[in-house]
Amino acid sequence: MVYKAVGKEDPAPHYGPVVHLVAIADSPTGPFNKYPDPVFTHGKDRFPAEDPYIWYQDGKYRAIVKCMRNQGKNRIAFLAHYDSNNGIHWKEAKYFKISDPSLTWEDGRKQDFAHLERPQVLIENGKPIALMCASDTKDENNVLHSFNVQIPLVVTK
Repeated sequence: MVYKAVGKEDPAPHYGPVVHLVAIADSPTGPFNKYPDPVFTHGKDRFPAEDPYIWYQDGKYRAIVKCMRNQGKNRIAFLAHYDSNNGIHWKEAKYFKISDPSLTWEDGRKQDFAHLERPQVLIENGKPIALMCASDTKDENNVLHSFNVQIPLVVTK
């Protein structure tokens, strides 16, 4: 199990840092053995990732997460891919950065989103065939309009 925890090093109401940790049990009801090292981390970022989707394929655990990075005073977000041989220790996958918060539609039109997050992978016959995400755009009145996107996948090794 990968779970999110919030430290109390920073003051209320936000606290922090926000981290993901691993706990393993022989049964879904526990007892769980917690591992102390955070996963999906990046430097000193206080909230480096969220929404991990994890699956097992081709002898490895794989995860897609929404990554968040501080660049000066700006915070950027993108979807990223991690690999693990044991589900405990995770590293950036060979093709780490999957997508910024934009898509290019079949007609060639590029669309930027306010958010592209909560990744899920649709698996058919043991192979990923689509990446599904929650998304939203802002209209001319700065109102968010939410929807889901399904992105067909072509998996190469």
